Amino acid sequence: MLAIVFPETYLGMPSYRWIPYWLSSKFSVRAVIAMPEELFQPYTHNKTCILFVEKRPPRPEDKVFLADVRWCGKDSRGKPIPKDEIPEVARRLRKVLRGEKLEREDRLGRLVPLSEIKDAIFIPKYYDPEVHRALEELKKTHDLVPFGKLVEDGVLDIETGVEVGKLAYGTGTIPFIRTSDLSNWEVKIDPKHGVRRSTKNGKKSAPTSSLRTY
Repeated sequence: MLAIVFPETYLGMPSYRWIPYWLSSKFSVRAVIAMPEELFQPYTHNKTCILFVEKRPPRPEDKVFLADVRWCGKDSRGKPIPKDEIPEVARRLRKVLRGEKLEREDRLGRLVPLSEIKDAIFIPKYYDPEVHRALEELKKTHDLVPFGKLVEDGVLDIETGVEVGKLAYGTGTIPFIRTSDLSNWEVKIDPKHGVRRSTKNGKKSAPTSSLRTY
């Protein structure tokens, strides 16, 4: 069994899709645990996963343990906070590896058949049952349209802007939301990414990428 801390980007972005395709064709992916962005802060803001693979070919009946940890017991500055979901995820993973049945399945640990993994996307949040339940409820009263369709129809335009730089984060109250903060019908809003209207050199702040509507 191999366990490795892996950038979450490599498990979902199209440009890196060959990596999970190769992994899942050569090895058995036993578990993928998404860790909170705060885990390695203030040293890096990279979103990571802990990937568990077994050195054997995959089987059609295989199931993958997926978990999405939102709280790791510390904030982005390394200060302790009362919320820590890692012990519960670890407990559930041990049960699965021992072949025991989970008493409940939610974002802190669930088994997903390998056959239901879409396009070799192994990001746990992609299969979050809470998101799917919310979408089913929305379907009753709303027409759900993917961002890609809105771009194709000319309703939305995505363009590259000017990177404000990490040192500008938290300098003001203007929300700064990156395109990477748009995921699974949700916008992740982190107050520490607020910026001021201008930087020290007088230039206006602008996000890395922007979404405009017409």
